[in-house]
Amino acid sequence: VGGGAKTAAAGTPLRGKEWPAKCKACWAFASGSTLPGRFLLGQSVLVFFRWLYLCPVGILYSLVYYQTLSHKIGVVYLQTVVTLAGSVFEVQTMSRVNRRQTIRKLNANEILVLSTGEIKTVNRSNSRKDNLHSLRITLKRLRYLINANFVGNGNELFLTLTYAENMTDVKRLYDDGRKFIKRLRYKYRNVSRAEYIAVVEPQERGAWHYHILIKFPDVDYMYIPHAELEKLWGHGFVFVRNVSAVDNIGAYLSAYLSNIDGIKGGRLHLYPAGMNIYRCSRGIVKPKRWTENRLFLDTVLADVPARYQGEYEFDNDGYKVQITYKQYNLFDLGIDRSKILEYTWHRLRTHLVRRLRISVARREIYGFA
Repeated sequence: VGGGAKTAAAGTPLRGKEWPAKCKACWAFASGSTLPGRFLLGQSVLVFFRWLYLCPVGILYSLVYYQTLSHKIGVVYLQTVVTLAGSVFEVQTMSRVNRRQTIRKLNANEILVLSTGEIKTVNRSNSRKDNLHSLRITLKRLRYLINANFVGNGNELFLTLTYAENMTDVKRLYDDGRKFIKRLRYKYRNVSRAEYIAVVEPQERGAWHYHILIKFPDVDYMYIPHAELEKLWGHGFVFVRNVSAVDNIGAYLSAYLSNIDGIKGGRLHLYPAGMNIYRCSRGIVKPKRWTENRLFLDTVLADVPARYQGEYEFDNDGYKVQITYKQYNLFDLGIDRSKILEYTWHRLRTHLVRRLRISVARREIYGFA
């Protein structure tokens, strides 16, 4: 299985890079053909030390594998989910994950509870205000989406488009927004294709307006005269905001909408049920999410300050689920703003491990990190 060991079929030694990285390698070492004694007798001493190195690695991956397997036997465990969205990455830990189907949809108005066989009627919302939990999820997805695509570079613009009259027609709202983007793209078609995220919001008087984040990926800097933007819009005023100094644009923009208990919370009834609060172009990338070992995260993030942290609890089919989350910012790690959107989790993971190694080396040599 390891370097120097011969396969039964081909009889050729495996190279070091072909070593399995997971715990299955350690279990293979326990078989008759790969015992440590035979490594010492038939192979080089270097192979034996590689085997010693893989033992703790295999044990660690065994714990990770057990963690992912435990839900099948009904064991409560902590699952850690990491979300990387531009300059912000969030570590979220859930005390329990429900992976079993509890209900089945029968039709548009009825569901079947599998545990009891009871048929229940679905409660329909008349506005987004009637379902605040759904609204919070929508705003959370919006923050992730914005941060995954906008970091305040010179080729990004934050626009607010308003109507001069009291315009309350939702159908016209979407049509005017679509035409504005179409005219903008045609005007600057030789510069770059514009990618956008558009968020709609009602004003206190009931009139709608747009918040639009636009970027031009093919150039490093983009400037559009204010008069040109108002001409392209054609329905009222256009306000341009500079977000180059903002390190969490998703939170900055969603602040216009997320004050549920405040003045803006009183406008939630103006959102019709099922209305899309935001829309985006096809070139907008989705945030990256994956599960990660909690021990690894606690180690590499031990000295990284969290920008925000909190916890909450909710009931999931009779089970209390506790969720804790921490948000970190890549700017705190010394990463250049222009390279933020290029980072994948593999690259970020390498950066964190390298940073940890440097910190440990400084502590050992100088006595401080």
